[in-house]
Amino acid sequence: MMCQGSGGGYGDVLERNPELVMKDLREDLISDESAENIYKVVYDRATRRVDLAATAARRDAERKARKARGRRFDDFVAEWVKPEPPIDIPYFGSWGDDSVLYAGVGASRMKMRSDNVQAVWLADPREVRIAELEAELEAVKAEKKA
Repeated sequence: MMCQGSGGGYGDVLERNPELVMKDLREDLISDESAENIYKVVYDRATRRVDLAATAARRDAERKARKARGRRFDDFVAEWVKPEPPIDIPYFGSWGDDSVLYAGVGASRMKMRSDNVQAVWLADPREVRIAELEAELEAVKAEKKA
């Protein structure tokens, strides 16, 4: 399994030093959109100069917005926790019961005992998308003939 990301690290993004966010931006590790919308840094895009006061105010506003969006933990768990992993997300691992493994995505997902692990092949997402587009094209062609 392979995952990729950028601008990784530990902790709250609002605690990240704004100058280090600018360093990540200069090194093309993150985008302007990430710096502004995730890290909530206010700066001049041309000079990359941080406005510390505006950044502090924006981050304070985001903290307040988080609190407003918040809900009780038990309510969150009741909505979020599911008996099985979501079918539309590639997944490999156990889900509440270490003796059972889920592997794959969609209709090809397998459920197997952990003492009898089988090989799992995931389709290339590009190939899946091509197949979807080809099916759409065929549907349009059929519609035109009708």
